[in-house]
Amino acid sequence: MVGWTRAELMQRSCICEFLHGPLTSAVAVAQIKECLASCHEKQLEILYYKKD
Repeated sequence: MVGWTRAELMQRSCICEFLHGPLTSAVAVAQIKECLASCHEKQLEILYYKKD
């Protein structure tokens, strides 16, 4: 997935902060964190970056 091995991904946070970059929306990231903390569902569009 996006240049990461399964072992590397399994050691990372489910928020995927390691895939965020300069154009990743801070608002979307905050909404993801809020949904994970409160166990709510939400549909978002977010920009993730590859490892390289």
